[in-house]
Amino acid sequence: ELFGNVKLERGRVTLTAPEGVYFGSERRAELRKGVRLTRGQSVLTSRFGEYFPEDKRAYFKGEVLVMDSASATSSEELTYFEEEGKSVAVGSVRVFNPGNNLTVFGDSVIHFEKQKYTLAPKNPKMVQVDTTSSGVIDTLLVVGQVMEAYQDTLERFIARDEVVMVRTD
Repeated sequence: ELFGNVKLERGRVTLTAPEGVYFGSERRAELRKGVRLTRGQSVLTSRFGEYFPEDKRAYFKGEVLVMDSASATSSEELTYFEEEGKSVAVGSVRVFNPGNNLTVFGDSVIHFEKQKYTLAPKNPKMVQVDTTSSGVIDTLLVVGQVMEAYQDTLERFIARDEVVMVRTD
Protein backbone atom coordinates (compact mmCIF):
# COMPACT_ATOMS: atom_id res chain seq x y z
CA GLU A 1 0.00 0.00 0.00
CA LEU A 2 1.10 3.51 -0.80
CA PHE A 3 0.10 6.61 1.14
CA GLY A 4 0.56 10.32 0.36
CA ASN A 5 0.75 11.72 -3.15
CA VAL A 6 0.73 8.47 -5.11
CA LYS A 7 1.69 9.10 -8.74
CA LEU A 8 1.64 6.76 -11.75
CA GLU A 9 2.96 7.86 -15.15
CA ARG A 10 2.69 6.10 -18.48
CA GLY A 11 3.41 8.02 -21.65
CA ARG A 12 1.14 11.07 -21.75
CA VAL A 13 -1.05 9.81 -18.89
CA THR A 14 -0.48 10.76 -15.24
CA LEU A 15 -2.61 9.35 -12.40
CA THR A 16 -2.44 10.77 -8.88
CA ALA A 17 -4.27 10.01 -5.61
CA PRO A 18 -3.76 10.35 -1.86
CA GLU A 19 -3.40 6.59 -1.50
CA GLY A 20 -3.25 3.44 -3.55
CA VAL A 21 -2.28 -0.20 -3.81
CA TYR A 22 -0.23 -1.91 -6.50
CA PHE A 23 -0.93 -5.60 -7.05
CA GLY A 24 2.25 -6.84 -8.73
CA SER A 25 1.02 -10.34 -9.49
CA GLU A 26 -2.10 -8.91 -11.20
CA ARG A 27 -0.28 -5.94 -12.77
CA ARG A 28 -3.02 -3.64 -11.47
CA ALA A 29 -3.01 -0.37 -9.55
CA GLU A 30 -5.91 0.70 -7.36
CA LEU A 31 -6.22 4.37 -6.39
CA ARG A 32 -8.45 5.69 -3.63
CA LYS A 33 -9.75 8.79 -1.93
CA GLY A 34 -9.76 11.15 -4.87
CA VAL A 35 -8.19 10.22 -8.18
CA ARG A 36 -6.91 12.66 -10.80
CA LEU A 37 -5.88 11.65 -14.31
CA THR A 38 -4.30 14.12 -16.70
CA ARG A 39 -3.75 13.41 -20.38
CA GLY A 40 -2.90 16.38 -22.58
CA GLN A 41 -5.65 18.95 -22.04
CA SER A 42 -8.04 16.41 -20.49
CA VAL A 43 -8.46 16.08 -16.74
CA LEU A 44 -10.51 13.33 -15.07
CA THR A 45 -11.40 13.22 -11.38
CA SER A 46 -13.22 10.52 -9.39
CA ARG A 47 -13.35 8.96 -5.94
CA PHE A 48 -11.85 5.60 -7.02
CA GLY A 49 -9.79 4.33 -9.93
CA GLU A 50 -8.07 1.22 -11.21
CA TYR A 51 -5.37 1.07 -13.85
CA PHE A 52 -4.48 -2.07 -15.79
CA PRO A 53 -1.16 -1.33 -17.56
CA GLU A 54 -1.08 -4.60 -19.52
CA ASP A 55 -4.48 -3.88 -21.07
CA LYS A 56 -3.91 -0.10 -21.18
CA ARG A 57 -7.31 0.24 -19.55
CA ALA A 58 -8.50 2.44 -16.70
CA TYR A 59 -11.72 2.22 -14.68
CA PHE A 60 -13.12 5.03 -12.53
CA LYS A 61 -16.06 5.11 -10.15
CA GLY A 62 -17.79 7.70 -7.99
CA GLU A 63 -18.47 11.28 -9.06
CA VAL A 64 -16.55 10.90 -12.30
CA LEU A 65 -15.89 14.20 -14.08
CA VAL A 66 -13.92 14.61 -17.33
CA MET A 67 -13.06 18.10 -18.51
CA ASP A 68 -11.33 19.02 -21.74
CA SER A 69 -11.15 22.06 -24.00
CA ALA A 70 -14.55 21.35 -25.60
CA SER A 71 -16.78 19.74 -22.97
CA ALA A 72 -17.40 18.46 -19.45
CA THR A 73 -18.73 14.94 -18.87
CA SER A 74 -20.02 13.60 -15.57
CA SER A 75 -21.09 10.03 -14.77
CA GLU A 76 -21.16 7.42 -12.04
CA GLU A 77 -18.57 5.20 -13.80
CA LEU A 78 -16.18 5.47 -16.72
CA THR A 79 -13.90 2.96 -18.43
CA TYR A 80 -11.16 4.22 -20.73
CA PHE A 81 -9.50 1.99 -23.32
CA GLU A 82 -6.21 3.71 -24.17
CA GLU A 83 -5.30 1.69 -27.31
CA GLU A 84 -8.70 2.23 -28.92
CA GLY A 85 -9.17 5.78 -27.66
CA LYS A 86 -12.61 4.73 -26.42
CA SER A 87 -14.42 5.93 -23.28
CA VAL A 88 -17.56 4.29 -21.89
CA ALA A 89 -19.45 6.41 -19.34
CA VAL A 90 -22.29 4.73 -17.43
CA GLY A 91 -24.87 5.96 -14.92
CA SER A 92 -26.50 9.40 -14.98
CA VAL A 93 -24.29 10.62 -17.80
CA ARG A 94 -24.28 14.33 -18.58
CA VAL A 95 -22.17 15.90 -21.36
CA PHE A 96 -22.08 19.70 -21.48
CA ASN A 97 -20.60 21.66 -24.38
CA PRO A 98 -20.29 25.35 -23.41
CA GLY A 99 -19.38 26.35 -26.98
CA ASN A 100 -22.95 25.78 -28.17
CA ASN A 101 -24.67 25.66 -24.76
CA LEU A 102 -25.75 22.08 -25.42
CA THR A 103 -26.21 19.27 -22.88
CA VAL A 104 -26.76 15.58 -23.62
CA PHE A 105 -28.13 13.31 -20.89
CA GLY A 106 -28.24 9.51 -21.06
CA ASP A 107 -27.94 6.20 -19.26
CA SER A 108 -24.61 5.68 -21.00
CA VAL A 109 -22.39 7.41 -23.55
CA ILE A 110 -19.62 5.85 -25.63
CA HIS A 111 -17.00 8.15 -27.14
CA PHE A 112 -14.63 7.06 -29.90
CA GLU A 113 -11.86 9.65 -29.80
CA LYS A 114 -10.02 8.65 -33.00
CA GLN A 115 -13.22 8.53 -35.06
CA LYS A 116 -14.57 11.76 -33.49
CA TYR A 117 -17.84 9.95 -32.88
CA THR A 118 -20.06 9.70 -29.79
CA LEU A 119 -22.98 7.34 -29.21
CA ALA A 120 -25.72 7.59 -26.57
CA PRO A 121 -27.35 4.16 -27.06
CA LYS A 122 -30.16 4.30 -24.51
CA ASN A 123 -32.60 7.00 -23.36
CA PRO A 124 -30.67 10.07 -24.59
CA LYS A 125 -31.97 13.60 -24.23
CA MET A 126 -30.42 16.70 -25.73
CA VAL A 127 -31.12 20.22 -24.47
CA GLN A 128 -29.83 23.38 -26.09
CA VAL A 129 -30.51 26.79 -24.61
CA ASP A 130 -30.09 29.74 -26.95
CA THR A 131 -31.04 33.41 -27.05
CA THR A 132 -32.87 34.91 -30.02
CA SER A 133 -31.79 38.21 -31.59
CA SER A 134 -34.53 39.93 -29.55
CA GLY A 135 -33.12 38.55 -26.28
CA VAL A 136 -35.75 35.84 -25.71
CA ILE A 137 -34.56 32.51 -24.32
CA ASP A 138 -35.09 29.73 -26.85
CA THR A 139 -34.78 26.11 -25.69
CA LEU A 140 -34.58 23.02 -27.88
CA LEU A 141 -35.29 19.54 -26.49
CA VAL A 142 -34.66 16.40 -28.55
CA VAL A 143 -35.47 12.90 -27.26
CA GLY A 144 -34.93 9.62 -29.08
CA GLN A 145 -34.04 6.00 -28.47
CA VAL A 146 -30.48 6.50 -29.78
CA MET A 147 -28.39 9.62 -30.35
CA GLU A 148 -25.14 10.05 -32.28
CA ALA A 149 -22.72 12.96 -32.49
CA TYR A 150 -20.09 13.47 -35.17
CA GLN A 151 -17.31 15.94 -34.41
CA ASP A 152 -15.45 15.82 -37.73
CA THR A 153 -15.47 18.57 -40.41
CA LEU A 154 -19.18 19.23 -39.80
CA GLU A 155 -20.38 18.83 -36.22
CA ARG A 156 -23.81 17.21 -36.19
CA PHE A 157 -26.22 15.29 -34.00
CA ILE A 158 -28.50 12.52 -35.18
CA ALA A 159 -31.43 11.24 -33.10
CA ARG A 160 -33.04 7.94 -34.11
CA ASP A 161 -36.15 5.92 -33.32
CA GLU A 162 -39.24 7.56 -31.85
CA VAL A 163 -37.74 11.04 -31.99
CA VAL A 164 -39.55 13.91 -30.29
CA MET A 165 -38.40 17.51 -30.75
CA VAL A 166 -39.79 20.50 -28.84
CA ARG A 167 -38.69 24.11 -29.19
CA THR A 168 -39.78 27.19 -27.22
CA ASP A 169 -39.60 30.06 -29.66
